[in-house]
This record gives sequence, structure tokens and C-alpha cells, in this order.
Amino acid sequence: SLECFAKGKIVAEKKYEIDIEKLTKKIYSASELESYFNCPFKHFVSYVLKIKPNENIEPNKRLFGNFQHALLNKFLESNNQDIEEFLNENLQKIASEIYNEKILKRNYFLKYLHSESKIILKNVVFEQKNSKFKPILLEEKILYPLSKEKTLTGFVDRVDKVDNYFRIIDYKTGKTDNVKKDLFYGKKLQLFLYANSMKEKLGLDCGGVYYFDCQTKYNKSNENTTLLKGVTKKDDEVVMFSDTRLWQEDFR
Repeated sequence: SLECFAKGKIVAEKKYEIDIEKLTKKIYSASELESYFNCPFKHFVSYVLKIKPNENIEPNKRLFGNFQHALLNKFLESNNQDIEEFLNENLQKIASEIYNEKILKRNYFLKYLHSESKIILKNVVFEQKNSKFKPILLEEKILYPLSKEKTLTGFVDRVDKVDNYFRIIDYKTGKTDNVKKDLFYGKKLQLFLYANSMKEKLGLDCGGVYYFDCQTKYNKSNENTTLLKGVTKKDDEVVMFSDTRLWQEDFR
């Protein structure tokens, strides 16, 4: 320190050694791989040193994402298209599995969850209404070999199917950038790695990979109404299955 230096004292520098062998892993998540390509130092801090940022704001972004994933899975499993009825029956139960009792006692917080959830579920119903693709798998676990010794692990939010095609859906509560650009730089590998795994598992052709926009009025940075952002197979049949309105003469 400056104080010790001024007094003429020499402070020994502490050295920390890391046993590389102990850190060598055999199983990786897509998020971990993306983090490395995005910023190796951030990857080191998060996954090697395991230092996590303090989360001291409400609504907590990570918990809100977990809540919305659980809500969407429950909604699609129930086949109940009456959003208000579904929320009245399930919202508090799902929220109690994610948030602590102290937060849920605040009336405004449950009202906030109800309002935001309503927006997202309306988007899900709207998208499903205009697509031939229907969900067949929710929160499907992935174990995909990257090499002889390395394995990718994770969960696919949703897999949809129609005829001989499937598509990957990943729910995103945050902003998403250009998918192909991020793929080129290795920053967004998840959709494509998951698609490879599901192609082998299902024996179907991949019709597309997408992020589903789960941003709400609380965190939406713009008025972009695009629900699915991703890549679609260049095939007329797949395009028709993806959105049946495209073939209507009056549709713009």
C-alpha cells in the first residue's frame, strides 16, 4: 500500500496459484461457451473464480426470467387458452416457487407479475394461432458431445414440430441482437448447438431456430413487435408452416 511504501516497509506480494487440472471440465453449458467468446476475462471471473454480480434491485432480472420460463411451460402444458383464468389459478403458485414470501406479501408485486405475464401469454397465443408448428417438448435436457471428452449440457425451452420439421424456441426476457452476426463471432451458439442435438434425437429436419421475445412493458427498450427473431430454413413449405397469414392476399 502507499502507506507502507511511505514508511519504507516492503509488503510481500501475495501469489495465488490455480491448479489447471482441477479446473479442467468435461461438461459445458452453451452460456459458458458464449461467455468465453464474448469476453474471456468475464468468463474467467464468472466460471473460474465464480464471482457473481450483486443483485439488489427489484424486480430481480434473473428471478423474473426463471418465473416467466416456469409460467410459459405451465401454460403450454395446460392447453388453457383463457389467459385470465389461467393466471388466476396458477400465477401465485408459480410465483411462490421462485420468490420468497416477504416479496410476495407486497400486493403491488403480484399485480406487477400478473400484468407482465398477461402481455407475454397473449403473444404466445397470438403466435400459436398463426403457426402450424406446435410444441412437443418443453425444458428438454440436452447432452451433446462436442468432442471425445467434452459434452454440452443444457435445456431447450421449447421444441415445436409439424410434419417432418422441428424448430427450436428459446425464451428471452432481455435484448437480442443479430443472430447470424453473433453466431459468426461465437457469442450466440446456443440455438444452433441445441438444433444439432435435437436433429439427431428426433430424426427430423430443422425448420428454424428462434429467440421468442419475452420482453414486457417494464424492460422493453423499443416498440419492435417482432416475436420471433432467428433463422428460418429457405423452403416454401417451412415458411408457410411458420406463419399461415403470409399467404393471405390482404396480409401486410
